[in-house]
Amino acid sequence: MPVDSSFMKEDKYLDPELYHTVVKELCDYGLEELRITGGEPLLRKSFSEIVRGFKNLPLKKIGLTTNAILLNRFVDILQECHIHYLNISLDSLNAENFRQITHGNKFKIVSQIVWKHFYLFILKLIIHYCCAAQKRCCKLFIVNL
Repeated sequence: MPVDSSFMKEDKYLDPELYHTVVKELCDYGLEELRITGGEPLLRKSFSEIVRGFKNLPLKKIGLTTNAILLNRFVDILQECHIHYLNISLDSLNAENFRQITHGNKFKIVSQIVWKHFYLFILKLIIHYCCAAQKRCCKLFIVNL
Protein backbone atom coordinates (compact mmCIF):
# COMPACT_ATOMS: atom_id res chain seq x y z
CA MET A 1 0.00 0.00 0.00
CA PRO A 2 1.35 3.47 -0.80
CA VAL A 3 2.75 5.42 2.15
CA ASP A 4 0.53 8.43 1.47
CA SER A 5 -2.77 6.54 1.21
CA SER A 6 -5.98 8.30 2.10
CA PHE A 7 -9.06 6.50 3.33
CA MET A 8 -12.76 7.14 3.28
CA LYS A 9 -14.10 8.70 6.48
CA GLU A 10 -15.61 6.14 8.85
CA ASP A 11 -18.97 7.93 8.93
CA LYS A 12 -19.34 6.92 5.26
CA TYR A 13 -18.95 3.19 6.08
CA LEU A 14 -21.91 0.85 6.32
CA ASP A 15 -23.53 0.92 9.74
CA PRO A 16 -22.84 -2.20 11.89
CA GLU A 17 -26.60 -2.80 12.18
CA LEU A 18 -26.89 -2.86 8.39
CA TYR A 19 -24.21 -5.56 8.19
CA HIS A 20 -26.19 -7.62 10.69
CA THR A 21 -29.48 -7.09 8.83
CA VAL A 22 -28.03 -8.07 5.44
CA VAL A 23 -26.27 -11.19 6.76
CA LYS A 24 -29.37 -12.22 8.74
CA GLU A 25 -31.49 -11.97 5.59
CA LEU A 26 -28.91 -13.97 3.63
CA CYS A 27 -29.04 -16.64 6.35
CA ASP A 28 -32.79 -16.85 5.72
CA TYR A 29 -31.91 -17.73 2.12
CA GLY A 30 -29.40 -20.41 3.13
CA LEU A 31 -26.13 -18.61 3.86
CA GLU A 32 -24.06 -20.90 6.09
CA GLU A 33 -20.54 -19.44 6.01
CA LEU A 34 -19.24 -15.90 6.32
CA ARG A 35 -15.75 -14.52 5.85
CA ILE A 36 -14.98 -11.04 7.15
CA THR A 37 -12.49 -9.35 4.83
CA GLY A 38 -11.87 -6.03 3.21
CA GLY A 39 -8.68 -4.12 3.61
CA GLU A 40 -7.96 -4.75 7.28
CA PRO A 41 -11.21 -5.42 9.18
CA LEU A 42 -9.55 -4.98 12.57
CA LEU A 43 -8.94 -1.31 11.78
CA ARG A 44 -12.66 -0.56 11.89
CA LYS A 45 -13.59 1.24 15.10
CA SER A 46 -16.88 -0.65 15.01
CA PHE A 47 -15.30 -4.07 14.37
CA SER A 48 -16.37 -5.55 17.73
CA GLU A 49 -19.93 -4.35 17.25
CA ILE A 50 -20.06 -5.77 13.71
CA VAL A 51 -18.77 -9.19 14.81
CA ARG A 52 -21.09 -9.34 17.81
CA GLY A 53 -23.97 -8.84 15.37
CA PHE A 54 -23.07 -12.14 13.67
CA LYS A 55 -22.64 -14.14 16.87
CA ASN A 56 -26.21 -15.44 17.21
CA LEU A 57 -26.92 -16.00 13.54
CA PRO A 58 -27.27 -19.60 12.28
CA LEU A 59 -23.87 -19.63 10.60
CA LYS A 60 -21.83 -22.84 10.55
CA LYS A 61 -18.55 -21.00 10.04
CA ILE A 62 -17.32 -17.47 10.47
CA GLY A 63 -13.83 -16.60 9.27
CA LEU A 64 -11.66 -13.52 9.35
CA THR A 65 -8.94 -12.40 6.95
CA THR A 66 -6.38 -10.17 8.66
CA ASN A 67 -2.76 -9.10 8.45
CA ALA A 68 -2.56 -10.00 12.18
CA ILE A 69 -0.95 -6.74 13.35
CA LEU A 70 -3.93 -5.94 15.62
CA LEU A 71 -4.96 -9.53 16.31
CA ASN A 72 -3.92 -9.55 19.98
CA ARG A 73 -6.39 -6.75 20.74
CA PHE A 74 -9.31 -8.79 19.43
CA VAL A 75 -8.64 -12.38 20.52
CA ASP A 76 -11.30 -12.27 23.25
CA ILE A 77 -14.00 -10.91 20.95
CA LEU A 78 -13.08 -13.43 18.24
CA GLN A 79 -13.48 -16.27 20.71
CA GLU A 80 -16.66 -14.80 22.19
CA CYS A 81 -18.21 -14.53 18.72
CA HIS A 82 -17.15 -18.03 17.63
CA ILE A 83 -14.81 -17.04 14.83
CA HIS A 84 -13.95 -20.48 13.46
CA TYR A 85 -10.89 -19.71 11.41
CA LEU A 86 -8.35 -17.04 10.61
CA ASN A 87 -6.84 -16.38 7.22
CA ILE A 88 -3.67 -14.48 7.98
CA SER A 89 -2.34 -12.54 5.02
CA LEU A 90 1.39 -11.93 5.23
CA ASP A 91 3.23 -9.77 2.72
CA SER A 92 6.45 -11.74 3.10
CA LEU A 93 8.16 -14.33 5.30
CA ASN A 94 11.41 -12.39 4.95
CA ALA A 95 11.82 -9.56 7.47
CA GLU A 96 13.53 -7.15 5.07
CA ASN A 97 11.01 -7.77 2.27
CA PHE A 98 8.17 -7.37 4.79
CA ARG A 99 9.60 -3.99 5.90
CA GLN A 100 9.94 -2.77 2.31
CA ILE A 101 6.45 -3.89 1.27
CA THR A 102 4.60 -2.68 4.36
CA HIS A 103 6.75 0.40 5.05
CA GLY A 104 6.89 -0.74 8.66
CA ASN A 105 9.16 -2.73 10.90
CA LYS A 106 6.53 -5.05 12.38
CA PHE A 107 7.68 -8.42 11.02
CA LYS A 108 8.86 -9.70 14.41
CA ILE A 109 5.62 -8.64 16.11
CA VAL A 110 3.44 -10.15 13.38
CA SER A 111 5.37 -13.43 13.30
CA GLN A 112 5.10 -13.76 17.09
CA ILE A 113 1.35 -13.09 16.94
CA VAL A 114 0.89 -15.58 14.10
CA TRP A 115 2.74 -18.38 15.90
CA LYS A 116 0.99 -17.69 19.20
CA HIS A 117 -2.44 -17.92 17.62
CA PHE A 118 -1.45 -20.80 15.35
CA TYR A 119 -0.75 -22.90 18.42
CA LEU A 120 -3.87 -21.62 20.15
CA PHE A 121 -6.13 -22.56 17.23
CA ILE A 122 -4.39 -25.94 16.71
CA LEU A 123 -4.93 -26.71 20.42
CA LYS A 124 -8.62 -25.80 20.09
CA LEU A 125 -8.93 -27.94 16.97
CA ILE A 126 -7.30 -30.96 18.62
CA ILE A 127 -9.46 -30.70 21.73
CA HIS A 128 -12.59 -30.17 19.62
CA TYR A 129 -11.73 -33.25 17.54
CA CYS A 130 -11.11 -35.37 20.64
CA CYS A 131 -14.41 -34.28 22.15
CA ALA A 132 -16.32 -35.04 18.95
CA ALA A 133 -14.64 -38.44 18.64
CA GLN A 134 -15.62 -39.34 22.20
CA LYS A 135 -19.12 -37.89 21.71
CA ARG A 136 -19.07 -36.00 24.95
CA CYS A 137 -18.84 -32.39 25.95
CA CYS A 138 -15.41 -31.02 26.71
CA LYS A 139 -14.57 -27.55 27.93
CA LEU A 140 -11.46 -25.79 26.80
CA PHE A 141 -9.75 -23.33 29.05
CA ILE A 142 -7.29 -21.15 27.22
CA VAL A 143 -4.52 -19.33 28.98
CA ASN A 144 -2.49 -16.60 27.34
CA LEU A 145 0.87 -17.91 26.21
